[in-house]
Amino acid sequence: MTDIKLKTIKGFEWRGAYAPPRSDIEASELDARELLRNGLVEDYTVKAAESPENKSAPDPENKSAPKPSTKKKAE
Repeated sequence: MTDIKLKTIKGFEWRGAYAPPRSDIEASELDARELLRNGLVEDYTVKAAESPENKSAPDPENKSAPKPSTKKKAE
């Protein structure tokens, strides 16, 4: 998971140290969600990862032979 930069609203203890009000901290997405629910940080936005560009395979130069017909010939 990626770390998210957050701005604190209230002062609180964070990872063994005091995070004063209006300071910047980094937290994982789960921790950020919990801190937001408790009203300790400002709302944040998570950037979505860029979707990869799907590339199609090139058309083959040699085409396969036509399939044989399934009709029976009259004798």
